[in-house]
Amino acid sequence: MAEVKSPTLWYPMSNIRSKVDGIGAVFFELKEALSVKPRKSTLKTDFSELNTDKSSLYFIHDLVLFAGAISYKELVQILVTLFGDKRYDLLHRLLGILRAAGLITNYMVEKNWIYRTVGRTPFLSYASDTNALMSTFRSTLIKSYPGRFSLG
Repeated sequence: MAEVKSPTLWYPMSNIRSKVDGIGAVFFELKEALSVKPRKSTLKTDFSELNTDKSSLYFIHDLVLFAGAISYKELVQILVTLFGDKRYDLLHRLLGILRAAGLITNYMVEKNWIYRTVGRTPFLSYASDTNALMSTFRSTLIKSYPGRFSLG
């Protein structure tokens, strides 16, 4: 199945007559289509305004991946550092979508919800080396909050 550039998920139903259940007949292909990693793309989008689109979801996923184990408040601090002091209310929804999709998990540590990615690969390609960024984020957080990395 090819990726479709629309908010609607389309799948072929050409062989449902030979199967008892239409969704069951295409479930394997549908699962494969949803679990396929999108093609890497160079980061060209302006993320100073978060939207409910794939690019914003991928960007937030990648921020969580780079940090390793991060709280909502810390994610907001990163966004403020990157894009200025403004409201990032949509971040809650984006994290919820990522969690519902099984791309991130969350768990409670010391009265804070901590987010971690399930996968280990960023969705987007970046012009600079992200390994150094990940190392910096994670070493800082491990020193400050070692309990976060022993869970989840």
